[in-house]
Amino acid sequence: MLSDLAHVLSPDLIMRLGDDLVSAIAAESESSILERQRTTEKLKTLQGGLVKLNHFSRLRSASTSAHSSLVKYLLTWLREYR
Repeated sequence: MLSDLAHVLSPDLIMRLGDDLVSAIAAESESSILERQRTTEKLKTLQGGLVKLNHFSRLRSASTSAHSSLVKYLLTWLREYR
């Protein structure tokens, strides 16, 4: 069955196909185009959210680190000045 396909879709035949027919065969459906556009917009939104979360994560990490350093300093100071 597949051997017959080579005769039906010969390179010569494909080269003779018109642009309209090639477009009709290979074109994306309207629903696929819309779905891809919606998915792309969702992806952009999610990527933007990820950037914000990473930013807040770095800020929190820096804040936690600074807080820990301050607590350690104060505990040391309290032990020395009792």
